[in-house]
Amino acid sequence: DLLHGELGRASFRKLWKEVAKQTSQMLFHVACSKRLWESSARLKEYVKDMEHHLAVFGHYTSKPRNFCKLLDEACKVLSMEHSAQRALAELVENASPIGGGELAELMRRHDIQLQVPDLEKLLKYCPQ
Repeated sequence: DLLHGELGRASFRKLWKEVAKQTSQMLFHVACSKRLWESSARLKEYVKDMEHHLAVFGHYTSKPRNFCKLLDEACKVLSMEHSAQRALAELVENASPIGGGELAELMRRHDIQLQVPDLEKLLKYCPQ
């Protein structure tokens, strides 16, 4: 609250948005790590922790997910059933650059808005 008061509303909001964005990117890289994917319990714990993270950013904005889109999208994928994660990973792996109807449909069904390169990074260690 001290920083919020000292910077003023507009400056604090700009700073808060940048902190949220950078933190989201860093935590997305954690979501892409092999170690995280080694245990379904670890995945669930990560998603739970990220929900708390989003709540922290909610103290100064009504829509914290807008500032942490990459992380929010990663949590959607991490929260999916393993069979859906595996299907998504296979579709991403086999997607053609000019289109992938099945991939697009699965992403639409699960409301996933990540770009394919980010999905590739995220699903790299998805177990068979």
